[in-house]
Amino acid sequence: MKTILASLTLFAVIATAQAQTNPGAPTINQAGNSLPPGFTKKVQAVADSDADFRAHNYARAEATLLAANQSPSGTPRWHCESGAALMRVAFAFRARFDAVTATDVAQRALAHLKQAEQGFGPKTDPAELANENEMAGYLCEHLLGDRTQAKRYYQAAVNLSPKSGHAAELLAAILVSEAEEAKKRNYVPGQ
Repeated sequence: MKTILASLTLFAVIATAQAQTNPGAPTINQAGNSLPPGFTKKVQAVADSDADFRAHNYARAEATLLAANQSPSGTPRWHCESGAALMRVAFAFRARFDAVTATDVAQRALAHLKQAEQGFGPKTDPAELANENEMAGYLCEHLLGDRTQAKRYYQAAVNLSPKSGHAAELLAAILVSEAEEAKKRNYVPGQ
């Protein structure tokens, strides 16, 4: 999950900067680092879909964005990849202080993650299912503000694969935060 989160952040920063400075321009890796396969295509898809997302033409924007997916269309992995791509866009809009678009796109991402979960079969690697649940939990917590649903997803991820990802840490952080909030609510001065 740490890799996914770092990737989400890096991707959102690059895509947002590129879309704002030179829409449609190809991504150039100026540092000379090798990029994952399809990265340039995905960054370009983010830039190409940006205007449609800003105009709330979500169907068209999503079609443009998801055309860069590498997984076969309609498969659980395609839905997972779609959810991750939409999450990156949602975080980029949140960084632009466009809460409406960020929330709308986050809900579309969550719908794809739910479809992925429903499509995975009994022979699916538990770590892969855990990753999907962890992403859904992170999306619920950080983009949709729904800690209750985030806890459910994190717990599902922990149940599926306790040692993979960071769901246990993310769940523990929410529980600590809730305990601290409860302590503040129940605080009585002088006791």
